[in-house]
Amino acid sequence: MPHAWRMWKLESVHELLKRRYQLRPVAIELFSMDGCNDLLVFHKGERDEVFKNLLAMNLPRNSM
Repeated sequence: MPHAWRMWKLESVHELLKRRYQLRPVAIELFSMDGCNDLLVFHKGERDEVFKNLLAMNLPRNSM
């Protein structure tokens, strides 16, 4: 069964937070400037690398 996918514009990202999913530290919560948020769940060991790469992109921050 194929996985669902979604794209975000980097300019719309307001904040990223590391989160737990099913008591495991494997997720990132992505908040967009339009008030929506998504929980991205990764395989063990992938979350920190993805989080580091996203932060390195210098995403815009908005003081809502």
